[in-house]
Amino acid sequence: MSRSWDASTFDEPTSEPEPGFVADGLRITIAWHRDPERIGATAWMPWGPHASSFDLSRHAPQFDDGASLADDRISRSPLQIIGSRAGVELWPTRKDQRFDVDGRPGSSGQRVTAEALARGVLVGLGKGALVELRHGPAPRRHPLDALIGRSPETDALAATLASAAAGDGHVLVCGESGTGKELVAHAIHAGSPRCARAFVAVNAAALSANLGASQLFGHTRGAFTGADKAASGHFGEAHRGTLFLDEIGTCPNDVQALLLRALESGEAQVVGGPLRTVDVRVIAATDDDLVAACEDGTFRAPLYHRLAQRVVRLTPLRDRRIDIAVQATHFLREGLRRRGRDWPARGPEDPPWLARSFIEALLGWRWPGNTRELRALIDRTLERDGDAPCCGPPPFEAFTRVVSTPRPSRPDPAARRFAADPTPSPTEPDPGQGASIARIVEVLAHCDYRLSAAAELLGMSRNTLKRRMEAAHLRRPVEIAVEELRAALAREGGVPGAARALRVSEHGLRIRMTQLGLAE
Repeated sequence: MSRSWDASTFDEPTSEPEPGFVADGLRITIAWHRDPERIGATAWMPWGPHASSFDLSRHAPQFDDGASLADDRISRSPLQIIGSRAGVELWPTRKDQRFDVDGRPGSSGQRVTAEALARGVLVGLGKGALVELRHGPAPRRHPLDALIGRSPETDALAATLASAAAGDGHVLVCGESGTGKELVAHAIHAGSPRCARAFVAVNAAALSANLGASQLFGHTRGAFTGADKAASGHFGEAHRGTLFLDEIGTCPNDVQALLLRALESGEAQVVGGPLRTVDVRVIAATDDDLVAACEDGTFRAPLYHRLAQRVVRLTPLRDRRIDIAVQATHFLREGLRRRGRDWPARGPEDPPWLARSFIEALLGWRWPGNTRELRALIDRTLERDGDAPCCGPPPFEAFTRVVSTPRPSRPDPAARRFAADPTPSPTEPDPGQGASIARIVEVLAHCDYRLSAAAELLGMSRNTLKRRMEAAHLRRPVEIAVEELRAALAREGGVPGAARALRVSEHGLRIRMTQLGLAE
């Protein structure tokens, strides 16, 4: 006979698991509730290969905010979650009891595999709450307010950042665009012994081959034409503090050499001045595959190894579904507060302002722009529905709809290459091999030539897209000559028109103008 366990709401289980249980357990997290304050509340229980069970109902389990689901629309009769080696089975205790699993009506004895539990399964309880069941470690409390989420990945990231902050080595933060790499860098700096010193953020793509030494290490007055006064450079500004180098994968090769020399020797040459000691912790960030860039010679391997003394990898938002619900609710509440409003009050018989269908739609989205895209969507929602009785459907951007069906993320190539197990993985097909040149040109134009957005829409990596662009003779901003750029700016009347005419992104064109010393 299986034994029932009470869900734990503390950092450690309240009960010692029986022999045969694994260290991990089942996390039960509220993804939607009529009371938005409840979203993200989590309960946890030990779980393992031996039969176990617990009840999911109006009154059980108790979550870490001190309450049960406590909604009259949820049955008092429990939905029993009964475990086995293969996963779990769902057994209603009333014949007319309604529940759903990942948006489909549930049935008595429905099985959920261990693989599905590892990803997370959404269970809806009639017209009441929506919860996520997910296999994972006990939730941990962490002091980082900037990390918004209740997923195991967010818990693990908090622990990683605390460990990185305690050290003083350089850090490489890897993650897709919009996952919060600069936020992570700020968190590491704020928790480090350097927190009282400066945090200097620099876009590495804006460092030019000609001016890189001056930009990084400073110059004396009169060191070159236009040097009307001395400058300390980014390293000088960040002395004894932290220098954040964003988009490090786009850093010009000559500037990479300057960075490597400074990081290896601890010294930097001021342009027109003396050699000086530099005491700077560098946190670099990228959404490129730097390992592949090292292999193809576009990024210096010694610099990669110097920066990657500690590597922090950020999980895409689409792989942290419960974080989508938690972040969306947080941004809604934050946006209402900025507008001087409280969360819209609703009567007990009225539909809630934030409907379950709104959250379910968010949970089924692909989120190519990650948290940045989610925050923008919430802003659009509030502009439209801030004064409405209920939120309408999420205002997704039209061009992302073709990729809105969730799919597993591709394995991280860097993690695979540096895994302790040297066994090679099976050859993966090029995810963009079926995309024609015409399709690539069409999608690039649709995305205003933003490589990250176009690569996501095409289902390929940025590096693959860059290779396809070379084959199609499509240029990147760095390849545009100064004479052609000046002519396009004069002809089109500004950067937006010039970017369209030259078929590059506005952001990339502005960086190229900075490199060439051209004013907008």
